[in-house]
Amino acid sequence: MFNFSAPVPLSFVFITIGAIFAVIGVCIYLINVKTKKLKSADKGSKL
Repeated sequence: MFNFSAPVPLSFVFITIGAIFAVIGVCIYLINVKTKKLKSADKGSKL
């Protein structure tokens, strides 16, 4: 039982870390898309 209960917290920690990195990656991707759209809009208005 002790050997089986040991990997559970480790897997839980890895899942939480993976979820945090996934959320951060999605946020960075959305910010990059928004900034690219804003930059393209600014260039279009200047032209």
